Amino acid sequence: MDRKSEKLVAAYQEGRLIEVAYEMSHGCKENRLSVSGLLAELHNKGDIDLIDAFSGLQKNTPNGPDFFLSRHLFEKALPTLIASVVEVMVCIQHLATEAGNDLAANTVFEPFIDFLAADPSRPSQALEAIREFPGKWASFVCPAILAGTRINLEEYFGHAVKLVAHELADISRNAIYVLGRIPYPEGSSYTKRAMEQVAHTVKQKSDDADMAVVIKTTSSIARIDSTLGEKSHEVISIALAKGSDLALHAATEEFGFHTNDLPGQLLNIFISHIPRM
Repeated sequence: MDRKSEKLVAAYQEGRLIEVAYEMSHGCKENRLSVSGLLAELHNKGDIDLIDAFSGLQKNTPNGPDFFLSRHLFEKALPTLIASVVEVMVCIQHLATEAGNDLAANTVFEPFIDFLAADPSRPSQALEAIREFPGKWASFVCPAILAGTRINLEEYFGHAVKLVAHELADISRNAIYVLGRIPYPEGSSYTKRAMEQVAHTVKQKSDDADMAVVIKTTSSIARIDSTLGEKSHEVISIALAKGSDLALHAATEEFGFHTNDLPGQLLNIFISHIPRM
């Protein structure tokens, strides 16, 4: 074991792993990547428990290391870790919650997708946890589905569609949302199938939050598949008619961020509602 490894193991045993790793990572990007790789290696060998250590990271610790830079070390290590899916979910949830309202709060879910996709059994384990405790794990629907589609698109697209009908609103909304985030193969039938599901949903639901998610997902699908412009216009028209402030805010964001990529039909419907925005 080299000197850096010994230092990190000793720090873990003293309950100071994050502080020491943070100090070692100073200087440049290469240092940070090197420390993250070493943390992953030591974890996988059983010399330290990285999940346990970062499950205790606090944002507002007096004289403590920077929260987001420390968390970044964990994010870089995460995709290569060998660990229990549920234990990692507990840690991820803590790190996202601890970040508060910061815009970077949910960036920790991106490496979690890579972690799940690294083992074909992991996305299904995450979905199993979601089904068992939906109220606890609703925010993990998107990463579980996105990771799963890298392994078997048809299977996990089907899981997403089924979860749209879930009785818990947060599960259903996350399932609707992920239908617009799956990287569909060019020219495949999946975009049409996704749009059909969203079109069915907008007729079945009426809650403002549901309509906001429908607008975002419909806009995303329409940007991927330009042949769905007419159908997307129909769906978003219904969503805007049913929705209120949240739906209008979603439409404003889509119009503002994606003006140059939206089909003409969607630009027209968004522009017609600008006086309400």
